[in-house]
Amino acid sequence: MKKYIIVTGLFFVSCSHEEAGTDEFNEIVKKNRTPADVPDMETFAPDFDETEIEELPESVVEDMMAPEEKEDVLSSSAMKKDAEALLSVFRYIYGPYEYYGGDETFISAHEDIIQWIDESEEEAEPYEFETVIREAYKFIDDQHLLFEGKNLSPESTNVYSLEDFLLEERDGKYFHEGEEILAINEESPEHMLLPTINEEGELRYMPGIYDTSSGGRWTIETEEETEIITPIQSSSRNHSPENLEKEVTDDEIAVIELGTMILYEEADETYEDMLASVEILEDAEAVVLDLRSNRGGLSGFSLKWLDLAFGDPKSSTEVMTLYTDTTDYLVPHLREVFESQNLVWEEFYEGMGAAPMSSFDTHEEDRRPYYEIQHALENTEADPVDYWENDKPIYVLINELTGSSAEWMLAELLETDNVYVVGLPSAGLVKSDSGIPLFLPHSGLALQMPTNLIAHPYTFNRENKGIEPDLWLGKPDAMERTLTWIRNRHLDE
Repeated sequence: MKKYIIVTGLFFVSCSHEEAGTDEFNEIVKKNRTPADVPDMETFAPDFDETEIEELPESVVEDMMAPEEKEDVLSSSAMKKDAEALLSVFRYIYGPYEYYGGDETFISAHEDIIQWIDESEEEAEPYEFETVIREAYKFIDDQHLLFEGKNLSPESTNVYSLEDFLLEERDGKYFHEGEEILAINEESPEHMLLPTINEEGELRYMPGIYDTSSGGRWTIETEEETEIITPIQSSSRNHSPENLEKEVTDDEIAVIELGTMILYEEADETYEDMLASVEILEDAEAVVLDLRSNRGGLSGFSLKWLDLAFGDPKSSTEVMTLYTDTTDYLVPHLREVFESQNLVWEEFYEGMGAAPMSSFDTHEEDRRPYYEIQHALENTEADPVDYWENDKPIYVLINELTGSSAEWMLAELLETDNVYVVGLPSAGLVKSDSGIPLFLPHSGLALQMPTNLIAHPYTFNRENKGIEPDLWLGKPDAMERTLTWIRNRHLDE
């Protein structure tokens, strides 16, 4: 028996539109759909019987729940105790621990910290200790894992482009305002072109890269001259979404903006309101789902919204969770943190027929420590299907702040026909969850420690890179251009 907050199963097998055959855009989308071959999750399972790292006693874990005032100076003893506590927390809380190399990698990093403490003076300032920890654990690119409010990995991936220097493709050649572009950075243009949409809703290309390097200076060569241009970093992070906006245009394009997947007590909307937004999709000719600057929230919300929209639950996501004494001590603490932040979350899961954090409440104490690998829908009384049928064009808008469970929603959609992505690459918060806030017991340095390892074919190995769009567009008028594109391409005259 399924239990839903609202009961509906709507739309995506109704109207069919004439496509322009296997055209240029279809080839772009086909090339961009490259799901990863996700290894068996058992590959990343911990072997608690083999580890030499000891679990922290409850008294120490309790000390890590509340922030301590930072000392001006830390003793060698205090730093070593904090380093030991951090290593243990990684081992017994952190879901992706084995993904990043397990004991061998983490103990090596820990030993680097201890060596620094031994070789330095007897005391150090907190910022020095923080810097050493960052250097030791910089191999962790997990964007959910925060240390003093920042990621451990210093590397970031950015889009650099010439957004207004648009090229038209004609018979394998590229033209800007009628003039052929012969080379970009002394190579054929194709190696640096990203597909985009112009103001008239037409397919164009812009010079651009998505890389960890800076933009630098680019050369654009034509028959007449070679021009040197400095690219800009493409961004739409200034887009400020509402929790929920929905409308149907005069030509029956359903537009839904979901700005979040978690609500606070002061919000005007309820989860029922947000889930009910699927109702405007039933009679629509096409759909725009705007997830720009949606930083995520409840993973269950994204799955439930899709379930109600398509009429059946589906997910290709697997989750590995650790069940240890440490997590057992900390789950009540996490509930208290949520309550202190005025988050509305228990009501949502109870409406789904699932108790929030129920797996932690029902775990087997005599087996601790252990792990479980579960399908994402396993605890929701759902009977999932393998595939969603869909004949209706769905365009999903994303940007560099689209993250976490919003990326989870997008990944599930990418396994469905007639789904297209417009915008900038998503945030790449895809490997884990938002985690548990902690503080090292002596220095008071803050941690946000994820508990799950999460894998999906369209997000695996995309941490800090995100999901790339089919059409790259960071302009403020991205919505208007997308609607014009849909009218040009999909709607009948």
